[in-house]
Amino acid sequence: MDADQLDLKITGHVVTPGRVLEDGWIGVRGEIVAGLGPAGSAGPAARQVIDARASGSCPGPTEAARGLWDQVASGVVDMITSDHSPWDIAKKSRPDDIFANASGIPGVQTLLPLAYAGVVAGHGLPVPRLAELVAASPARVFGLAPRKGQLTAGADADLVVLDPAGTTRLHPGAMQSSATWSPYHGMELPGRIGLTMVRGRVVYDGSSVTGPPGGGRLVRPQRAPSSSPAAAAGR
Repeated sequence: MDADQLDLKITGHVVTPGRVLEDGWIGVRGEIVAGLGPAGSAGPAARQVIDARASGSCPGPTEAARGLWDQVASGVVDMITSDHSPWDIAKKSRPDDIFANASGIPGVQTLLPLAYAGVVAGHGLPVPRLAELVAASPARVFGLAPRKGQLTAGADADLVVLDPAGTTRLHPGAMQSSATWSPYHGMELPGRIGLTMVRGRVVYDGSSVTGPPGGGRLVRPQRAPSSSPAAAAGR
């Protein structure tokens, strides 16, 4: 199913607060949804990485990233989502010419640690708001709820156990992606993921992936995407 079938108007890679307000909107059947990718969601929780690994649609000056976080905190942004471009490091090794590097970064594994660091630890928002941003809202917008994005009777038992007293250290040995690198290497983030389950089955035990290759299932939208919190509030 493509964007036309879902009646979606998508503007990707929101990297400045001005773009969110001007043209960084995703319209879903007439509703308004603002979304941030991993580069934008990293915000001030991430250090500025100035080398070829960071080539992609990333926020520029620190004030731009801070502005994006302010929009998350104020409710302007409805969801934080994950891009994932697991390029081999050989394709990201040209600091002399940034355009000679493959664009994009590995983002799946670092999405929740960075989002937790910014949303909860950084801005003091409650954990349910984080769950709304990274799970409930994306599932609702793309028609995957109520099967995905929530813990209710009849939904898939997809969940993450996160220890707020723990610490996540990003380094090459911790990366589960085939890329084995991240532009956030060296960062130490509050919170630690201790367990990930998909459909009630443990697929990550806190140190390594335990789910079998090919264990995922295609999930098709079961109904028309529903409205976002922002649309419901009349924004």
